[in-house]
Amino acid sequence: MEQNKRKKKAKVCVCVCVCVWSLSLSLSLSLSLSLSLSLSHAIFLSLSLTLSSVSLLALSFFQAFNVLLFVRTMCIIVFEYRPEAKSGYRLVLAANRDEFLHRATLPAAPWEDGVVIAGRDADPTRPPNGSWLGVSRHGRIAALTNVREPAPAPPADSRGRGELVNRVLTTTDAEVAAVMAGIHRQGEDYGGSHLALAKAPSFNLLAFDMLQPAAHCATNRGGKAWTDLPQSFAPNPVLTEVDSGVHVLTNGLLNSPWAKAERFDASMPSHVSTSPQQRLREAYHDVRAELWDTKSVDDSIRLLLPLLSDTTRAHPSNLPGTGLPESIELPLSSVFIPHGPLGSMGAYGTRAQTIVMVDADNQLTFYERAWQPSGDWLEYSTTVQIEPLPAAVP
Repeated sequence: MEQNKRKKKAKVCVCVCVCVWSLSLSLSLSLSLSLSLSLSHAIFLSLSLTLSSVSLLALSFFQAFNVLLFVRTMCIIVFEYRPEAKSGYRLVLAANRDEFLHRATLPAAPWEDGVVIAGRDADPTRPPNGSWLGVSRHGRIAALTNVREPAPAPPADSRGRGELVNRVLTTTDAEVAAVMAGIHRQGEDYGGSHLALAKAPSFNLLAFDMLQPAAHCATNRGGKAWTDLPQSFAPNPVLTEVDSGVHVLTNGLLNSPWAKAERFDASMPSHVSTSPQQRLREAYHDVRAELWDTKSVDDSIRLLLPLLSDTTRAHPSNLPGTGLPESIELPLSSVFIPHGPLGSMGAYGTRAQTIVMVDADNQLTFYERAWQPSGDWLEYSTTVQIEPLPAAVP
C-alpha cells in the first residue's frame, strides 16, 4: 500500500512538471512574437525558459526516483566462529534487523515442522514467507542482509530473498555447502527470474552447519570491494568459506567497512569517527573475555544486548557512498536505528535483536527481542540440543 502511494505521488509530480514545461515553451514563443524580438533574442528567451523548465522536470524525476527508492533492509551482524572449540562457545552471533515498521512480520517461534525456529515475513503477496535469521534443531543457522544500494522496489513477481534462509534451514537431503553452492549458481534469480543480474536485488547470506562444522557466505554483489560509488559493487555471485575468528557483516561485503569509515578526523571522538561495523567489532572484543568466562546463558545475553543497542551516529564525513542522500544515510549509520521517518518512505528502525549461541556441547540458544506494532518488545528465548539429521530412508 505504501509503495502504491509513492508511485501515485511520483506520477503526479512528473505530470505536473511536463505540463509546466509545455506551458513555458508556449509562453516563450508567444512572448517572442508579441514583443517582436529579433530572431536571436527570441531563441535566447525560448532557450532560457525551456532550460528552466527542463531543470524543474529533471528535479521532479529525481524526486520521483527518491519517492520510489526502495531502501534495502539495513541489518548488522557480528559473530565469532570457533568450530573446533572444546569449551565455551563454538559460535556467538548477535544481529539487528532494521525494517520499515509497516511491513508485516511474525516474531520468532518454532515453525510447523518443529525443526526450524525463526521469525517470518507475513506479507501475503510475497510467499513463501521467508525469514531473515533462523536456526534449526539440526545445527543449521542462516542469516540474511542486503547490499545497500539505491534501487526501485522489486517487481511483484520477484523471488523473496527470505526464501534463501528457508532453503538453508529446511533442506534435509543436502549438506549446507551444497545448498549454498546452489544458491551461488542462482544468485542472479532473486528479484525476478527474467531480470538481468545487474538489476537483481542484492543479498548477503551467512550459513552455518555446526555438526559438520562448516560456514559459508554467499553474495550476488561480490565483484569488487566497496568504494565511494555504489556501481563498484559488481553484480557477480561469490561464495566463500568463513574462517575462524570475529567477523562483521552488514550491507557491504563480509568484513568490509564503509569506504569513508577509514577517514578519521582527529577532532572527533573515536566512537563518532568510526563506522558502526568497527564500533560493534570493538564492543564485542570488550566483552569477549567475560563472555567466555560466564557459565550462564542469561548472563551472555545480558552482555551482548548492549552491543546491539548503540544509537551513536557516524559523522557526515564518514558516511558510505551508497548513492543515497545524507538525509537518509545518516539515520542508518548507527548500530541500533531509533524508530522514525526515513525520508518520504515511512517509519523505519531496528525491529529485532537476535542472539544465537552454540556451546562446545552442541547446546544451541536462540534469543530474540522483537518490536511489535503495539510499541512493546516481545522476548523469545529457547535452548535446544542439536540433533543429527534423520537417516535417509533407502
